[in-house]
Amino acid sequence: MARGVGALIASLVRYPELSSLDFQPEGSDGGRVTLSFCLRGRLPHDRAVALADALMEVLLTYHHLLRFPLAGHGVAEFTTEYVEPLTILRLARDIESLTPDEVGMVIDLLRDQCGVDLLMDPNDFSEDDLLDQEETIQAALDSLGQEPGRRLFALREEGRVLVFNT
Repeated sequence: MARGVGALIASLVRYPELSSLDFQPEGSDGGRVTLSFCLRGRLPHDRAVALADALMEVLLTYHHLLRFPLAGHGVAEFTTEYVEPLTILRLARDIESLTPDEVGMVIDLLRDQCGVDLLMDPNDFSEDDLLDQEETIQAALDSLGQEPGRRLFALREEGRVLVFNT
């Protein structure tokens, strides 16, 4: 469980655009992680659909190039929710095939598509520190899928990372 907590903390530290991560262990498939992002204002429905399509295309292409295709219903799900004055974007992924590089590509796409509307908590880390975080995240993600356990939830609040074990 400690390595799972480490994965959540390292991910939130590495990617200041992530507002929360929710890991839910589910049966033999290792579980799911939901990455949440916040946008200023209301994201129109047609733009949300276009963003979801672009996101799925990036994920499918990335995994095709890795020769580890995303297959099966529910391996990747994208949802939006409006909670005034924010739009919350959620990407739910299976823990087995999720990689830090994939998270980085998702964030790059969101930065490109959403610009300054994508909220982020700036950090003071050097590029070397961020690369070290990616290695930590990968190792912790690998172990998170192997550990039976309880649901973990991490969120960013006023520059801090809070982790809950529920």
